[in-house]
Amino acid sequence: MESAPLHVLSVMVNFGNDYYSQFLDASLFRLNLELFKARDVMHRPVITITPRESLSHLARLLLETSHGGFPVVKYYEKTRHEVAYGLVTRYTFAHHSANCNHKITQWLGG
Repeated sequence: MESAPLHVLSVMVNFGNDYYSQFLDASLFRLNLELFKARDVMHRPVITITPRESLSHLARLLLETSHGGFPVVKYYEKTRHEVAYGLVTRYTFAHHSANCNHKITQWLGG
């Protein structure tokens, strides 16, 4: 029963990706992108996650926000700073969640 919420999230993510892709394809031809900077379209405040973040927490963030993904940061004791370590997007989350569900089903003999 635990896989149902992930399946629903996966469907929502795929719908969202299709919607935004179509919007971007249509609108990019009408905009002069040279007039804008990343700061003009980025979300604030920035929500970051760590490599040890649970997938359930990540799923909750994806459901509760409109963010397309989250930067993964890692704290380095030597420099005493967080540095960019990776990126988790809605697409990669949905893709890997589907693979995990498939592997669990195989493992359980389903």
